[in-house]
Amino acid sequence: MTRDYGQRTCDRCGQQITAYCPSVQTFSAIGAFLDQGRDAVLAKIIEWEGVDLPTLTQYYDHRMQPTCRVKVAFCAFCAGPLRTWRARQCMHCLRDWH
Repeated sequence: MTRDYGQRTCDRCGQQITAYCPSVQTFSAIGAFLDQGRDAVLAKIIEWEGVDLPTLTQYYDHRMQPTCRVKVAFCAFCAGPLRTWRARQCMHCLRDWH
């Protein structure tokens, strides 16, 4: 049985992803395993927190080491690229639509 961590929107691609986030203790200890690769990091987090692999993989691919494709939005006034797809102000023409 898997736990339900809820959903959130990925800041990079806009996809609905898990709201899971490792604890502060896990974040502080995981640095020693980063040079061993992705599988070692995932195995240690599963060992320490008991989270299931699909949830952890989704978290890792979208938030820890993002591999998702960046969703790009453009300004309606000058057609310049916005900093994020959710931006409400253009840094090129300085218009905003809050």
